[in-house]
Amino acid sequence: MPGIVRGRFEHQPPFHPLLGDVLRPILSADVTIDGRSEPVQFSIDTGADYTILQPTDAEAVLGPRYSSIDFEQDSARFDLYGISGSASEYVIRNGTLTFRDEHGAPFAIDLPILIARPSTPQPTPDSNWEAPSLMEQDALRQFDLHLSYRARSVTLTDPAPA
Repeated sequence: MPGIVRGRFEHQPPFHPLLGDVLRPILSADVTIDGRSEPVQFSIDTGADYTILQPTDAEAVLGPRYSSIDFEQDSARFDLYGISGSASEYVIRNGTLTFRDEHGAPFAIDLPILIARPSTPQPTPDSNWEAPSLMEQDALRQFDLHLSYRARSVTLTDPAPA
């Protein structure tokens, strides 16, 4: 990797008065699928296995092709069960995540990306259209991830020797 990839923390108010504030670690990467590329802000999720593009970001990256995906019949259809126990539906597409280090040098990794099926036809406040896309273990295994909630820093660096 050319250098340090820097992210940030995004502050969100508590979801409930009895809960504390939320600091969500965010990393940016250009996502390329089928020759189309767009920048995406990913929320880091170290507890999940696969990188996920939620509908708003998937539509930005895929353009009109997103609305033509047949989530029922696609040969790369995939159901994934999260901690809630309910299934979410995806299709798998080969993609590239391109990160930029602090000097602007690119570093790309190729991986399968899960494209989320929209939970509603159009964006609504309680749909997955509003959910952040997630950078998961499949992408993060390429790096050492450093999170400091005190200094509020998010970085990816070259992995330490084994």
